[in-house]
Amino acid sequence: MDEKLVLYFTDYIPVIHKKIFKGTHRKFHEKYTRHQMHLLWMVSNNGKKPMRFFGERLLISKPNMSALVGRLEDEGLLRRVHDAEDRRKVLIEITEGGTNVLKEHGKKLHNVVKERLSVLSDEEKITLIDSFETIERILEKIEG
Repeated sequence: MDEKLVLYFTDYIPVIHKKIFKGTHRKFHEKYTRHQMHLLWMVSNNGKKPMRFFGERLLISKPNMSALVGRLEDEGLLRRVHDAEDRRKVLIEITEGGTNVLKEHGKKLHNVVKERLSVLSDEEKITLIDSFETIERILEKIEG
């Protein structure tokens, strides 16, 4: 049973992502890379945090993270600020421009996903919703 679960996690989750999101990034933002958009999304959802926080989660080295943040800062989408309690710490926060780029991307992505799911019957959509709700309840039990 455990082996089958591992297979589902390693083989099917990437397939789900590919089926739903393949090609969407290039459609919306030729100007920004997938990593840049992912970083914007993470900063938006996690708030002002040290660069290291995001680099560890994105599995990006410190020099590459500095370059990535620098490019987004040059575009006016992120900004570096010093921690008020410890001036040695540099935090990253999203700007209004970054928030606007994410909103635009989110609207377009929503429409594409909706279109891709339109091939499913109502019964299949209900089954999928029920399955995701079950997965969500189970994943809440897994520490991570």
